[in-house]
Amino acid sequence: MDSRAVVSAIGRGWQRLSSSATLRGISVIASGAVAAQLVIILASPLLTRLYTPEEFGFLAVFSALLNTLVVVSSLRYGVATPLATSDRSGVAIVLLCLSLLVVFSLCLLGAVALFGEGFAALVNAPENAVWLYLLPLAILLAGAFEIFRGWAIRTRAFSDIAKAKFQQSVAMTLVQLGGFRFGVAALLVGQVVGRFSGSLRLVRPFSRARRRQSPPLAVAELLDEAREYRRFPLYSTWGTLLNVSGRQFPAIFFAALADPAIAGLYALAQRILATPLSFVSDAISSVFTSIASRAATPGRLRHAVESFNMALCLLASVPILALMVCGADAFAIIFGENWRTAGVFAAIMAPWIYLVFVSTPLMVVFSVRARDAELSWFQLALAVLRVAVLFAGWYLGDAVLAVALFSGVSAVAYLAMTMRLHCLAGSTALHTFRPIVGSFCLAAVVLSPMVLQRIGRVGGDAGMIVAIGVALLFALGYYGWIASRLSTMTGRTA
Repeated sequence: MDSRAVVSAIGRGWQRLSSSATLRGISVIASGAVAAQLVIILASPLLTRLYTPEEFGFLAVFSALLNTLVVVSSLRYGVATPLATSDRSGVAIVLLCLSLLVVFSLCLLGAVALFGEGFAALVNAPENAVWLYLLPLAILLAGAFEIFRGWAIRTRAFSDIAKAKFQQSVAMTLVQLGGFRFGVAALLVGQVVGRFSGSLRLVRPFSRARRRQSPPLAVAELLDEAREYRRFPLYSTWGTLLNVSGRQFPAIFFAALADPAIAGLYALAQRILATPLSFVSDAISSVFTSIASRAATPGRLRHAVESFNMALCLLASVPILALMVCGADAFAIIFGENWRTAGVFAAIMAPWIYLVFVSTPLMVVFSVRARDAELSWFQLALAVLRVAVLFAGWYLGDAVLAVALFSGVSAVAYLAMTMRLHCLAGSTALHTFRPIVGSFCLAAVVLSPMVLQRIGRVGGDAGMIVAIGVALLFALGYYGWIASRLSTMTGRTA
């Protein structure tokens, strides 16, 4: 593959991409996500040299609480915003969510006052107890962001979501870099400032829509929507809480049973591995939710699931395989030798993160098919298994083994959930495996120069630089081909 072929493939892909409404939606959100992630990724080598693993460890605990609690802060009613039958109903759902969010944040403030010091001592960071008072504010802002994002998805305001994501990352990173002398406080305040910046961007379009409602919405209408979509708090809330807490639990677990430094190593691995993919996943999820909620026939939903699943597999396979091959060395070089163990964690976690990436944007199929209870049972079983294997690994005295068991159980569960959602969409479980196998075969070809050099150790460091350069050239052609392929696969879903 020479440079002209690469440029030609990218050009054809971009031309076709611009002709598909569906892919334009994905590309708008994804472009903001990529820009946001570039900010975080470029700042990470500086942050790991400005902050200690212990400080990152408490940030990991704080973030785990934030990411877990925010999913229940409005009882998952926000999922119904794109599904509402009219804009008036959608506005009512948003107002309902905001009301629940405020009540939840006030209750959490009381809980921090009562139990904050005890929790800080539990995770071996009693000196940081006072900073837990930032948690209710962070929940309020993060919850508001998700609520208003639901409205933006409903109105297909994808550019607003992209700008909000970028704005969020820039604000967070600037505070964390500029305030490093304040230690863990700057890391936490950066989280809060970033959430505020993102929410501020998305609130304006909703405010305009609310003012257009005539007559003004009454409390009775909010209660009507609460009854109409009660399946979300009854089923989806607890299932999602179990799922998210299962992912976030290791950070708290390592901090409590070992020390915050181990939690910091795990958090960096998860941040570098999962965060870039999750932002792209969110971009695709926003567009897929918009399509799935309007799928009038089973055939259209099946086509959307199969097409998006294939696209997700193709996008993630190359970076995931690269981390599996050289994660430890890459982390040591980029972030410093103190963070090599984080690279080991990343390599072990890679298959699980891959399956999360390819399945999470499609989970709305369970809600579209009114199978939220079924998804909750899946997530309950996964949460129980995750806790069990973490304790088993730590009982054997090996943090790496604990992460390996946790990742393995999680990967199997997400594979099973992906197979089930294919069946609910009218496809077959077999369609789950074809894109996975195919995408990793292609990724192996793209990364073959690096793999071969690593096996043969030809040319030393200079040989590795050449191998990386050739692999990057292959990757450019690969992603140019994907752009062309995606426009063909999803053009009919526009």
